[in-house]
Amino acid sequence: MTRHSAAIGATLLVGIFYLLTLRQGHSWGDDFSMYIRHAKNLVEGVNYEETGYIYNPEQSIAPTAYPPIFPLLLVPIYQWFGVNLQLMKVEGVLFFVASLYLIFLIFKDDFANLYIIPGILLIGMNPFFWDHKDSISSDLAFIFFTYLCLYIIYKHFSRSQSPSSNLGSSLVTGHLIYLSYGTRSLGILLIPSLLIYDFLKNRRISLFSIQVVFIFFILVIIQTFLLHTSKSYTSQFFHTAHLLRIILRDLLMYIITVYDVFNPDIFFNNSINIVVSTALVLFTAVLAAAGFTSRAMHRLTIIEIFIPLYLAAIILWPFWEGLRFLFPLIPFYFFYMFVGIESIAPTPHQRIQHIASLGIILLISVLYVHQYSRMDFGPVHGGIAEQASVELFNFIKRQTHEQDVLIFVKPRALALYTGRSAAINHRPRDDAALWNFFRDIHATYLIIGPPGPLVGSSLVQDIALSLHPTTSVFSRGELRFLQQLVAKYPNDFQEVYTNAHFQVYKIMHRYGD
Repeated sequence: MTRHSAAIGATLLVGIFYLLTLRQGHSWGDDFSMYIRHAKNLVEGVNYEETGYIYNPEQSIAPTAYPPIFPLLLVPIYQWFGVNLQLMKVEGVLFFVASLYLIFLIFKDDFANLYIIPGILLIGMNPFFWDHKDSISSDLAFIFFTYLCLYIIYKHFSRSQSPSSNLGSSLVTGHLIYLSYGTRSLGILLIPSLLIYDFLKNRRISLFSIQVVFIFFILVIIQTFLLHTSKSYTSQFFHTAHLLRIILRDLLMYIITVYDVFNPDIFFNNSINIVVSTALVLFTAVLAAAGFTSRAMHRLTIIEIFIPLYLAAIILWPFWEGLRFLFPLIPFYFFYMFVGIESIAPTPHQRIQHIASLGIILLISVLYVHQYSRMDFGPVHGGIAEQASVELFNFIKRQTHEQDVLIFVKPRALALYTGRSAAINHRPRDDAALWNFFRDIHATYLIIGPPGPLVGSSLVQDIALSLHPTTSVFSRGELRFLQQLVAKYPNDFQEVYTNAHFQVYKIMHRYGD
C-alpha cells in the first residue's frame, strides 16, 4: 500500500466514523443560526444582513453579520432541503476529511509512515473534533481553505528559489486566500504571512506575491460592496474596557485550553491525577515547541510564519472563544510533537525516537478510547430540538407579533426559528442603562433560560468561570441576574408563559425613571 493510499484510507475511516455517529439536533450555541439565516437570505433575495439579530455593543456575542463564503456553501442545501441540520453537518465533515488529507500532503516528506498515518488518525479521532462535527459553523471550512492556501503557497515556493510570476498561479492563490478570509476574517493573516515568508526567503517581495495581494483585495472590495464588511468586528475592540487585562487573561485561558485537546477529564478525580494530566500536557507542549523551533530554524515554511501571527491575533482579540479558535493549530500541534522528538533525539538514536513516538501515540489513544466510552452518541440534549425549546418557539410564533423585539441569551437562534427580532442583554452597573437599551431597541419581551453547562473539561470550566464570569450565557450568574432583575421590578414584567426550561415576561414599557 502506498503512502497516499494509506492516508486516503485513514481520512476515509475518520469520515465514515463521523458520518455514522452524527447526532440529531443542535446545541444552543447560536452561531449556526446566523449562517443559516444568511443562506436563507441569499436564496430568497433578502438583504444579507437582515437576520433579526439586534447587535448589542455592550455584550458582543457576535458581529452584525458573518463573512459570506460559509453561508454560500449552505445555499444549495437550504435551496433544496430547507433547514436540514444533518445535511449541513455532513458538509462540515467533508471539509474536515479533506483537511486531514491536506495535512498529509504538507507533512508527508517529513515523516515515515510510522508517524504520518497515526498522526492523521490522532487528529481525526480527537474527541473534541468529533464533538464539534455536530455544530454547524465555519470552523471546518475555514481550516480546509486555510490549509489549502498554505499547501499551495508551500509548493509554489519549494519549486524554485525565485518563484515565477505566473498569473495563473497568482489568480489561484489570491482566490484561495479570499475564500479563507471570506469564511472567517482571520484568513486575512495569510496575506502578511505570504509577504513575510517571501521576503525572508528571497530578500524581496516577488511579483507573485504582489499579484496575489492585488487579486485578494479586489475580491474583498467586491464582497464589501455586494454583501458584507468586517467593520462590526473592529467596533468590538472599542467597546471593550481594560483591553490589556483582557488580553493577558485570554492568553492564560488559551494556554489552559490545551487541556481540552486531550480531553483529560478522566484524570481529575484527585490531586495526583491532576499532576499526571498536567505533566502530559506540559510534555507534549514542550515537544511541540521544540518541533516548531527546529522547523523554523532549519526548514522555514509559510506555516511557521502563519502560526505565530494567528496566535497573536486570537490573543489580541478581546473575547476568549475556547478551543474552537485553536482548531487550525491543533493538527500542527500533533505533528510538531513528532518533529520535536526527532530534534531532541536525532537520527543516531532512532530507537529512542520510535519508542517515544509510539508511547505518546499509545497514551493518547488510551485517553481517546476512555473518553469515547463516556460520550453520548444519542440526540443532542438541551438544544434547540428538545421539547421545551420547540414549545418556546411555538409560543413566540403564535402569541407575539412580527414587530415584537425579544431579549434572550441566544437571540440569533430565536430569530431564525421564530421570525422575530431579538437581542441579548448586558449587565451594566446602573440598571437605568439596561432599561435605556430596552427602550432604544423597543424591547417587548424578556425570556429567561435555558439552563446549561459550559463545554469543556472540568478544570477549564472552573477557571473560565473564575476569570470570565460571563463566559457562558448559560452560567448560573447570568440566569440569576435576569431573575433578580424581574424580582426587582415586579410591576414592569408580566409573566406570560413558562415551561420546564423557560419563562417569558412581557415588558410593561417602564424604561427607567
